[in-house]
Amino acid sequence: QPLITPCGASMGAPIMATALRMAAKPLGLRLPMNSEQRTREGGAEILALRKTSSAYDAPAAAVATMVDAIRHDRNRILPCVAILDDEYGQKGICMGVPVILSSCGMQRVVELDLNAEEKTAFLGSAGQVRADIARLRLL
Repeated sequence: QPLITPCGASMGAPIMATALRMAAKPLGLRLPMNSEQRTREGGAEILALRKTSSAYDAPAAAVATMVDAIRHDRNRILPCVAILDDEYGQKGICMGVPVILSSCGMQRVVELDLNAEEKTAFLGSAGQVRADIARLRLL
């Protein structure tokens, strides 16, 4: 069993469909039923289509977007890993959450209004992070 759960389908990171918006209108109910599964497995799908590694493309694009938001003081909401301090009811663990990035770096974590299913998924993911931290402490 790995010490740190890898990204992707095995991680079980929740996808907050109710937070998705287009022109300020919620998209959650319009997503195809397999959207969550396809999102989790997207990296493997890209690898299969390209036949070469895509491991650099998405991280590089994400870093460039974050640098742009900070450098140009864009006050942009982006998904980032942040140490939580009672956001989402969690304290002292790092989780991927939406944050506002500006010239001062991370201004704050944006707390989404999660539905019951999303809350359960988020708590499950937080529990896995805590379990991984506990395993590391045993080393």
